[in-house]
Amino acid sequence: MTLSPHHGVRMHLRAVALLLVACTPTVEEDRPEVVVTAVPGWVSRVDPEPAGDSCPAGGVAIHGGWDDGSGGGVAGDGQLQDGEILTTTLVCNGESGHDGLVEITDEEPGPWCAFGGVRISVGTDDGAEGGNADDGTLDSGEITDVELLCRDTMPAPVEIGLAERPANPTCRALDETDTRGVQATNAFPLLQFDWPVSLVMPPGDPTWFVVEQDGFIRSFDDDPATDSSTIVLDIAARVAWGYEPGLLGLAFHPDWPSVREAFVYYTTELQPGWTLPIDDPEHPYAGVLSRFTVDLDGTFDLDSEEVLIYSLQATSEHNGGWMGFGADGYLYSTIGDGGAWPPDLALDLGSLRGKVLRIDVDTADAVRGLPYGIPAGNPFANEVGAQPEIWAYGLRNPWRGGFDSDTGELWIGDVGLASFEELNRIEAGGNYGWGDFEGEQCRVGETYETTAVDCDLGDTEPPEFSYRHAYGCAITAGPVYRGVSTPALAGKTIYVDFCLGSFRAYDGATGEDHWLLDTDNLVSSFAADGDGEILFVDWYYGTVHRLTAGAPADPGHWLSETGCVDEADPRAPAAGAIPYMPNAPFFSEDRVYKRRFMFLPDGEMIFVSQTNNEWAFAPGTVLMKTFQSGDRYLETRLMMANADGDWSGWSYRWNEDQTDAELVEVAVDVTVPGPTEDDPSIAWRYPDGGECVHCHTAPTNRALGPETAQLNGPAYYASEGVWALQLQTLESIGALRNFTAGDIATAPALANPADQSADLNDRARAWLHVNCAGCHQPGGGGYGGADYRWFTPLSDIGVCDQPTAVSTLGLPPGTRVILPGDPDRSLLYERIIRTDSYRMHPYRNTVDEAGAALIRAWIASLDDCDDATSR
Repeated sequence: MTLSPHHGVRMHLRAVALLLVACTPTVEEDRPEVVVTAVPGWVSRVDPEPAGDSCPAGGVAIHGGWDDGSGGGVAGDGQLQDGEILTTTLVCNGESGHDGLVEITDEEPGPWCAFGGVRISVGTDDGAEGGNADDGTLDSGEITDVELLCRDTMPAPVEIGLAERPANPTCRALDETDTRGVQATNAFPLLQFDWPVSLVMPPGDPTWFVVEQDGFIRSFDDDPATDSSTIVLDIAARVAWGYEPGLLGLAFHPDWPSVREAFVYYTTELQPGWTLPIDDPEHPYAGVLSRFTVDLDGTFDLDSEEVLIYSLQATSEHNGGWMGFGADGYLYSTIGDGGAWPPDLALDLGSLRGKVLRIDVDTADAVRGLPYGIPAGNPFANEVGAQPEIWAYGLRNPWRGGFDSDTGELWIGDVGLASFEELNRIEAGGNYGWGDFEGEQCRVGETYETTAVDCDLGDTEPPEFSYRHAYGCAITAGPVYRGVSTPALAGKTIYVDFCLGSFRAYDGATGEDHWLLDTDNLVSSFAADGDGEILFVDWYYGTVHRLTAGAPADPGHWLSETGCVDEADPRAPAAGAIPYMPNAPFFSEDRVYKRRFMFLPDGEMIFVSQTNNEWAFAPGTVLMKTFQSGDRYLETRLMMANADGDWSGWSYRWNEDQTDAELVEVAVDVTVPGPTEDDPSIAWRYPDGGECVHCHTAPTNRALGPETAQLNGPAYYASEGVWALQLQTLESIGALRNFTAGDIATAPALANPADQSADLNDRARAWLHVNCAGCHQPGGGGYGGADYRWFTPLSDIGVCDQPTAVSTLGLPPGTRVILPGDPDRSLLYERIIRTDSYRMHPYRNTVDEAGAALIRAWIASLDDCDDATSR
C-alpha cells in the first residue's frame, strides 16, 4: 500500500528490474526494523505501524521527502518534518511470517527522471518468482510496488565534475575512413579539367575523352602519370552553357575504331554563325544530337557535324544528355523535359522532351525524311501522332545512367523536383510518371507538392528505387558494375547524390540499397573502362577518380567489440568516457532518452574556435550516443574522427535480450515498443553510415552537439554523482586548446528551447540551430539559401520575408519561408508540422509538438526581419 501526497513531484509506478541497495531487517516484536539507505537530498523517517486494517500483522510506516523546508520545515537540517513529507509507504509483515521490506535507491538522471530522484521498492521477502526468501533483500520477483519520485528541477551544479581527465585505453577511431570495401582515388593526379560532365572510353581504345560543359572535348592517355590532354573538339561558339545547359553527352560508334564516328549532345540557342530552324520565341533553346567524324589523330572534324535530332525547349533547364550504345547496336539517348510547366511534355508522345530515345545511326529513313533509322521494336513507331524515336517516356531530367553489360538492361537516374530522386530500370514503352507522379507519389494540382494519399500509379512504371530530397538533391547514376577488382560492387548499380558526394550501390536482385563511402566530390558522371572498372568525374574540382577495392574497416560487428563500451556490460561506457549534454538537444522522439559521451585520444585536446563557436576534434576522437525507450536500449551511434582526417558514422542496433548491439549494414525502419506497456509504439529508423554523415555535415566539423554555446552549461557526471559545469570541467582537466578559464566568463550559451523562462527569440533560434542548421548553413547541402545558425542575424538568414525556393506546398498567396507575424503563411512552420515527404527534419518520425509551437509563437512575434523588432 502506498500513500503519496506529492506536492507537485512527478510519480510513476513501474514494475521494472531495479538496482537494489541492501537493507538489513531484523524481527522485533513481529515488526521489521527497516534500515533505509540515504540518497542525496532525500530524507526518510521510519515510524512503527501498529496491527490494524492496513497491516494485520503490524509493520512500519516509512516517510520520505526532500529536505527543502516545504510546509514550514527547516531546509537542510537533515530531519524530515511533517511539511516536507512527500510519500508515506506502509511495509507490512507477511502473514506467512516473511518480512515486508522497503528499499530506497538513488535514481540517476535518465529516461524516467531527467534530473534524478528516488526509487522506492516495496515487497515481501518470500522468495516469489525465483527470489531468495528471507535473505534481507528484495529480488525483482518479490517486488510488489515501485514508486518513482523525480526532481522537478536540476540541483545547483558544482563547478568541476571530474577530478582528473580519465585515461582512454580502448575507444579510438579507425585508421582509415574506408568502410565498405570501396575507396575513391585520384586516377590522374596531374590532370584537371573545366566543368567535366562526361567521361568516355571508346570500344577497344585505351584513350579517355572528357566532355567539358563549356563546349570542349579533350582526350588523354589511360596512364596515371599522364600530365597533359588534347582538345579534340571545340564547339564553344555553338554551345549555350550554364549550371544545367552545355555540352553534355558523348558516345562513340560501337564498331570503333573501324567506324570513326562520335555522337555528341549539347544545348544551343540562336547565335551568329550557327543557326537551327528555331523560329519560336517562346522556345529559344534547343537540345542538339549531332554526329561528327573523327580523324586518326583523335581530332573531331568540326565541319563534319551532322545534326541528327534537335528538340526545342522554353528554358535551358532539364536537358538530360546521356548517350550510349546498347548491345543491339542502337544509340540510346535521354532528353529532359526542358523545364516545361505545367510538366506535361514528358507524357506527350508527340514531343521528344522527357524521353529516352533509340535510333539506328547506320541507316536513314527515307520515308520519314530522317538521317537515321527507326529500329524495329520501337514501341511507338507506328502510333499516329507519336514520335517514332521514343523508347520510354515520363522522365523529368534523366541525367546519367548506363547499361548492364551482362543483361543489357538500361538504368537511368531521373533528377526529381521537390520530393524524390529516382533510379529507373528502363523498359520499352515504359511510362515513368513525370509529371503526374514523382517517385511513387502523386503530384497535387498546380503546386510542386506530392502526396501518397489516394495515389493510384495506374499503368506507370514505379521507380526501381527512390530516395527523398531529405537525403540529397540530384542523383547521378552509373552503370551496373561487372568488373572483378572490387567485390563489394559486384552486380550493383552505382549512383551518387550530386549534392552530398555519398556513393551508394543498389542491388537490383535483392532491392537492398548499400552505402559505400562519402566524399566531398560533386559527381557529374560515371564511366567504365575496358575491364568494367568504374571511374567518375568531379564537376567542381575538375578531377577524375577511380573506385577501387579497399580493406573493409569497421569498429566491430558488435558494440562490445568496439572498445567504446564495457565488455562485460555493453550498456555502460568504457573507461575514458567524458559525458556531455547540449543545452539545446536535438529532437528525435518525445519518449526517447539519450546518453552522450566523448572519448578523446590520450594526450590530445579539443581546439575551440574563438570566432565561430565550433570545436575541432583530433583524429582518433569518438563521440557516442545511446538512445533509450524507458529502460530498453534501442540504438548506439558512434561518430569517429578517423586517422586519415575524415569522419565516419556507425549505428548499432540493440538485440532483444539487451546484451549487445549489432552493426547496421543496411538502413531499416522498424517499430519498437514504447517506454511502458501503456505507451504507443515508436517508429524508429536505424541509419547506415551514409545517413550519419548526411546530418553531420562538413561545415559543422561533423561533430554536432559539442560546441561552445551548446556545452556552456551543466551535465551529469555519473562517476562522481554530481551535476557540474561542462566548460569548466573540460578546461580543468586539460581537454581544451585555445580556450582558458578566462574565456568561459564571456562564452555564449545556447538557450534550452523548453525553458519557458528564457527569451522567446533565443529559444526559437536555438531550436533552429540544433534541428536545422546542420544542413541549412553555407556548405551544409540544404536546399535553398537558409542559414539557421543561432548567431546569424535574422536579417541575414536568407529566408526571412523571402519567397520559397521551390513550392508553397499549397499555402495561401503571399507565403514566404518566414513571413513575420504570420506562421500560417510561413513555409518553415508548415514543414515542421508535416509528416509526409516534405517534413523537416527529414529523419524525425513524429512531429516535435513543443518545437512547432515554439516556432509558431516566434514567427507570430516578429514585426519584420530586424532582430531588434521581435516583440
